[in-house]
Amino acid sequence: MPSQLVIQKLLYNTIYECRTECRAGMPSQFVIQKLLYNTISEYRTECRAGMPSQLVIQKLLYNTITECRTECRAGMPSQFVIQKLLYNTIFEYRTECRAGMPSQLAIQTLLYNTLAECRTECRAGMPSQLVIQKLLYNTICECRTECRAGIPNQLVIQKVSFNTISECRTECRAGMPSQLDIQK
Repeated sequence: MPSQLVIQKLLYNTIYECRTECRAGMPSQFVIQKLLYNTISEYRTECRAGMPSQLVIQKLLYNTITECRTECRAGMPSQFVIQKLLYNTIFEYRTECRAGMPSQLAIQTLLYNTLAECRTECRAGMPSQLVIQKLLYNTICECRTECRAGIPNQLVIQKVSFNTISECRTECRAGMPSQLDIQK
């Protein structure tokens, strides 16, 4: 019987960098902002054959993760190093629907998001202050699938999703007035 399979994949990667430096006689300010947006949207598939069969899949995933490396050195020895590694791997949306009499539907989706290694060090001869905050967000939404055919009907849905987003803010003040701010 006639069978139709349509798969669409859309991947948008946008990297935005804003870097600012301002150094004067005494005060020193250094700010780096990097924003990375990953948006994967709309896997929609329809299959209609001799026996009435309909398949609709919608998936929306929004990832927002930042990557920053910052160094600030003032009159007294002060050092900041922050490193973040982001790995995104998304693979294998496969859908099959065949009608006539039997109907078979299989969907597998694997999504791995890993944000690793936020390391910060601050050493100064005069009093120093170090503040680190980390926030973790896990969000994934809705994989709904329907397949109806003449006699037999089989539906399999598997979803595995890991989202890790960390947000760090660090301040260090040493002998000479030095300010380090990381915002995300």
